[in-house]
Amino acid sequence: MQVLNYKAHNVLGIKDVDLAMEGKHLILIGGANGQGKTSALTALVMALAGKSGMEKYPEIPLRDGQRSGKITVELSGDLELHESDTLTAELTWRRKRGGEIDEQFRLLDSTGEEAPEPRTLLKRLFDLRAFDPLAFERLKPKEQATTVQRLLGLDLSKFDEERKQVYEDRTLL
Repeated sequence: MQVLNYKAHNVLGIKDVDLAMEGKHLILIGGANGQGKTSALTALVMALAGKSGMEKYPEIPLRDGQRSGKITVELSGDLELHESDTLTAELTWRRKRGGEIDEQFRLLDSTGEEAPEPRTLLKRLFDLRAFDPLAFERLKPKEQATTVQRLLGLDLSKFDEERKQVYEDRTLL
């Protein structure tokens, strides 16, 4: 699963961002201070991870003075979901008359059908592919091995049984 297109409008320090990322392996984001580089990356994480997936989710996500904002992230399909076409994550905000901000998140398949539990689905997809090198470094060696096996889809239980048997045989000797 890859980010194919990313758009943000009136979010954080961003007026408009539109990044066509399909087929690109590296995207360079540059500019002077205060131009929205960090806001663009933060907004992308907000759409994909949500409040529960971020340490510091912005209290006021809308750009100053704006009544509404939106982030749209188009993702390539996922074979595990039997979805060969795209998925689209949409995160929108509307400021109500009293100043309170209403947030809505939707995850749409290629036919426009909405996922019933969009955040749960995205979290599952993220967990399948996420790898935090710092967290990995803190794991015990056995946990590191298990993590690598899980990420690569390796089942080494056959070898574990064989090793256990050899260990027992050597212990008897």
